Amino acid sequence: MGSEAKKLHVFFFPLMAHGHTIPMIDIARLFAARGTKCTIITTPLNVTDFKDTIDRAKESGLDIGVEIFPFPCVESGLPEGCENVNSLPSLDFTLPFVKALQGFQEPLERLIEKQRPDCIVSDMLLFWTADPAKKFGVPRLVFHGTSTFSLCVIGNILRYAPGANITSDSEVIVLPNFPGEIEFKRSQLPKHVEDSPNDIKELRKKMSETELTSFGVLINNFYELEPAYAEYYRKDLGRKT
Repeated sequence: MGSEAKKLHVFFFPLMAHGHTIPMIDIARLFAARGTKCTIITTPLNVTDFKDTIDRAKESGLDIGVEIFPFPCVESGLPEGCENVNSLPSLDFTLPFVKALQGFQEPLERLIEKQRPDCIVSDMLLFWTADPAKKFGVPRLVFHGTSTFSLCVIGNILRYAPGANITSDSEVIVLPNFPGEIEFKRSQLPKHVEDSPNDIKELRKKMSETELTSFGVLINNFYELEPAYAEYYRKDLGRKT
């Protein structure tokens, strides 16, 4: 035979939060176990949380590594050392934290230009990674660490606003045009979905736009567990999963 075929190389860029990073690293290990070269992008303090996991994966023969970007805490108005959502003093710092991550766009572009990956898997909140991916012609997969069902519920609420004309917290809301009889009270609606400040709405709009134009969506689940919602997400909400 001729020379060995080039191994696929995938960048994995998780949001710096335990609930986002852990499932993405698990999926990166699954990719690596199937012969893919995987590079996880993170920051100096965050790498310490999963260094042992990566070291064990390497020792077992998996081609998986880490690239570290310095986190601009002070420049972004965040307390020094706040490189993870879980380390923020309060939820009031969440939006500045997410905005601070946009400072990684330039180092990401340099890394893409240097290593020329075949694909980028980035967290849904890192919507700006769509620009470097497009610039270098690299397919981007949007990563969701939650279930398909929860994504469908949020998508349905944003599309139909079923609680818009309901003022009583005790009145039952039924999701329209949705698989199954899903009902709840207004008080159970997640506050960040319907009643959001404009900056949150703008962030959500950018996330949605870049998700629709991405190569596809990677969800931490499997089809057989919730087929009705996998189909709803794909056909009714128009996501490529």
